[in-house]
Amino acid sequence: MLVTTGVEEKVTARRADVSTRAWEPLALLAILVLAAALYCWGLGDRALQPYYAVAVHAMTENAHAFAYAGFDPTGLFSIDKTPLAFWVQGIGVWAFGYHWWAIALVQAIEGVASVFVLHRLVRRWLGERPALLAALLLAIAPISTAIARVNQADALMVLLLLLAAYAVTRAVERAAEGRGTGWLLLAGMWVGLAFFAKMLAGWIVLPALAIAYLAEIGRAHV
Repeated sequence: MLVTTGVEEKVTARRADVSTRAWEPLALLAILVLAAALYCWGLGDRALQPYYAVAVHAMTENAHAFAYAGFDPTGLFSIDKTPLAFWVQGIGVWAFGYHWWAIALVQAIEGVASVFVLHRLVRRWLGERPALLAALLLAIAPISTAIARVNQADALMVLLLLLAAYAVTRAVERAAEGRGTGWLLLAGMWVGLAFFAKMLAGWIVLPALAIAYLAEIGRAHV
């Protein structure tokens, strides 16, 4: 009887765990849909920064202008920022033609991707429910909506820095096994791309990432 009761308790606990886990992906999906709705609302009526929108158009029309972040189709004049964010926006223009909503769509996708990456990042440290809360707070934060609805470089920079933080997290996890170097190099690549998106603003998290990594490595070797 005791054995049977123990087995039944394990089965009940397992079913409860499966039932709990079943709603978690649905909750994450709902948060991502909410973020997409906020970032895509009024997509066709979006008032973008015309200076950068024109530059993206020029970059997609001429390879020389694309390579040198040209403002005009000949690439004679360059814009005042590093070009990565505008190259990515050019993907939307290549796919759908030169429409402001195509550029805005790329920005919205970057914003939704940031919400997802933050969820995966927090989940590795604190578990599923804090990760869902973090993703929800990022999704509904006014500043998140603001940067995902304009054609500036901020949305891409945030996404790249979150990817860097995720890579540092994986590097910490693997460091105890002596296999974290690849993830650490990947983190460096994401930070480098963030610099290419918005120059020195992309390096603002470097001290925090370095301190987090060194602190966790030091704790593991104590």
